Amino acid sequence: MPRRRLGFILLGVVAVALIIGRLAAAVIADFYWYDAVGAAALWREKAVDTAVLRGGFAVLGSLFLLANLYAVRASILSLLLPRRVANVAFSEEVSPRTMLLAITLASIVGGSLLSFVHAGWTDLALARHLGPFGKVDDYLSRDLRFYVAWLPLERASHRWAVATLVTTTALVLGLYALTSSLGWRDGRLRLTRHVRRHVFVLGAVLLLLLAWGFRLERYELLLDAANDGFTMLDHVPGLALRIVLSVFAVAAALLVFWAGWTGQTRVAFGIVTALIVMTILFRQVIPAAYGWMHPIANADVRDRPYRETRNGYTQQAFAVDSLVLANPVPQFRQESDLAARVPSWDAGALAVAIGRARARGELQEVTGWEGSDSGLRLLTLERRTGADSSALPGSWWLTRSDPTRVGNDGRYPFAELDVRPLLSVLVHEGAEGYLILTDSAATVATPRLETGWQRLVQAWAHQNVRLAFGDLPPFARIISRRDVRERIHTLAPFFRSGERLSIATHGDTLFWIDHLYIASSTYPLSRRLPVREESWTYYRHAATALVNARTGNVRLVRAPGADRIARTWFDRFPSLFSDWSDVPAELVAAIPPPLESARVQALALAEVGARTAPRPVGQVVLTTGIDSLVERFGPTYFVARDGVLQTTIPVIGRRDARVAGVVVARGGRDPRAVFEPVGDAFLRWDTSVDALRGLSSEASASGEGRVVAGAMRAVPLNGSLVILQSYYAWPQTDPPRLAGVAVRDGRAAGGARLASSFAAAVLAPDEPGLPAAAADDDAPALRARAGVLYDSAHAALRRGDWVSFGTSYDALGRLLGRPPR
Repeated sequence: MPRRRLGFILLGVVAVALIIGRLAAAVIADFYWYDAVGAAALWREKAVDTAVLRGGFAVLGSLFLLANLYAVRASILSLLLPRRVANVAFSEEVSPRTMLLAITLASIVGGSLLSFVHAGWTDLALARHLGPFGKVDDYLSRDLRFYVAWLPLERASHRWAVATLVTTTALVLGLYALTSSLGWRDGRLRLTRHVRRHVFVLGAVLLLLLAWGFRLERYELLLDAANDGFTMLDHVPGLALRIVLSVFAVAAALLVFWAGWTGQTRVAFGIVTALIVMTILFRQVIPAAYGWMHPIANADVRDRPYRETRNGYTQQAFAVDSLVLANPVPQFRQESDLAARVPSWDAGALAVAIGRARARGELQEVTGWEGSDSGLRLLTLERRTGADSSALPGSWWLTRSDPTRVGNDGRYPFAELDVRPLLSVLVHEGAEGYLILTDSAATVATPRLETGWQRLVQAWAHQNVRLAFGDLPPFARIISRRDVRERIHTLAPFFRSGERLSIATHGDTLFWIDHLYIASSTYPLSRRLPVREESWTYYRHAATALVNARTGNVRLVRAPGADRIARTWFDRFPSLFSDWSDVPAELVAAIPPPLESARVQALALAEVGARTAPRPVGQVVLTTGIDSLVERFGPTYFVARDGVLQTTIPVIGRRDARVAGVVVARGGRDPRAVFEPVGDAFLRWDTSVDALRGLSSEASASGEGRVVAGAMRAVPLNGSLVILQSYYAWPQTDPPRLAGVAVRDGRAAGGARLASSFAAAVLAPDEPGLPAAAADDDAPALRARAGVLYDSAHAALRRGDWVSFGTSYDALGRLLGRPPR
């Protein structure tokens, strides 16, 4: 064997060994990571399912490629490669053994690459472990498990088969074109009998895949892919015609194979043409003709039963009935209850104001909220980049503020902020790379670097030789996957993450909070509703992730009343999940509502109603009037009477904009959503919006710089709503200040008014919704008014809110005929 060829072989062997070693080290390091966080069972499930999927597709793809390449090789009598020795040029024939080895290696490589076109391992795991729903669809009598678990896997397998066939066909035709077996001569395409047979065999396989596709179309008709819904034309001619097309495609595949093998080329093309014409007729012409000849000409009338069925599946898919049948939330009974529980500041405006006034580093676009019986606190996070490392203590600082407080001239009283440093933050949003740390107490959930084997594996996996041979501190550990979202997704890949993270603290340790959801786009007959950038036919809240920023520990807390799919994962990996009873009360107080599931439930309720209230409500108001400067820091919450964080989503009529009620999304130990109807039949959302926006000019007259509008919020109050919107004077560099809070009480006949804060609006004597000014001889009304103001002053005194106390005290003096001097 020539030395040059031997050198290339040795180089190839070394390269393959390095690649295999790198892959093996990555797999072992991955197991070490899962084992360190207590998720070894999840790693085994992932490894088995990935091996079955990727390995199975790689074997099938390699065999298919090998069969086709071997057929190409059979048409080559000999292969000559140019050689040169000194000044002598000659041709060397490649031996059949070498050619067979080459096509075998090419088939293995091609099949391995094509194996990446497959479903995720969680699809296979769900198909293996999800039990029957116990309910079948109304038209094909398939258990709903088939649509949720098996159909996504079958669709992905079909995509892989099509990709494999297309790749193989292109490769085969390209190789034939390099030989004299296939070419363009005398203005015609010339091909040998061997090539013709091979091509027609591939065409027959394509027709079989087309038949498979027609079979899948039967089920996809029930998936509302175009959001038009399953109609009578889809049912009566549509489902049956797909069966006919599928059978005809199988028969066409057999006939095309026979015609191509026997040389009946025109017959084969005639069969393919007939299939194309039949597909057009069965998909377009026949359904249209059937609808035209149907006794009921009106499509809305004949499709009404299908819409009702669709509404029922939508209600089940998004758990709409739980909105109406759930236990009602404790509502506010009087205005004085709102003063310390409804913020005057939006989260974004207060965060920017604090950042410009007090921050020494980079303000993070993430906030947190803490609720209690006595009030509300906003948490903002600051990262001081002047430190040597973002993971060192003192690099991250937390600020607590009271969003109901407003100082002089609309400025926040920054002297009252609670600013404190946090312990080292190892896991955070956007974190990259890995860190080496000392952990003698074994509190950090991460692999160890103690033995030579552990160091070698990590060095090879992270491609850093110093991990294997460099000096490391005692009790060394390596922490990777430091991005909080990546860490959550790795441990809960079967859930969808929420749009925004929230923060909380327990002692001096920072925690990241993320709600997780079950989502499916293959739940049958349900409406397709949007959630952020995607749309789903099934969406439920499943769990809440709490991530310790210092240790990296991830706690997945089960959602009460989780659905069948979520319970499948709970039962499969019980060590990954815990209950709310194991969560400290300090963290429970900071759990925000699951907004994504609440919004999609509100959309479903507005469009189809509930089984107990089947009439559609109208439309949902998700965001109104908020400026992008305020919106980027996330939503603003208020505190219920029981101390739970919550927010509302108004639901209004589609025609008259009358407020039918609000969906109250609640956090805490029982994250859920509840629909609260509004008893006032004359409260209109558009009128309230116009009234609040009409006060923007009054707010701009009281401040400097650009006036920025906050979110329009609705707070339930004794069967009605208090609607408010904050306005801010937003200078270029100085901290924003509150220019005013526009408030409208839905129970009052008058319009809205602008107050210095929300507390001042609900405690001021001339604010709508309070008892009217009493005459001297109206003792009961006078006593009731004085009682409201006294309770407000007493509540403000207990929480140390001197501004609100002074406002209530002065209002009480004016009521008693002793105005402030």
